[in-house]
Amino acid sequence: MHLDEVTKGILHAEAIAAQKSMGALLREWIDGRLDLPVATD
Repeated sequence: MHLDEVTKGILHAEAIAAQKSMGALLREWIDGRLDLPVATD
């Protein structure tokens, strides 16, 4: 995924504040906003 420098900087700062990786922060954000079916094993 390509982000402009401002958005990337904001996400990086938020990830540092949350003590998470940028990927983990984005996954959490997506999971909270999309109504996806839950995978079952």
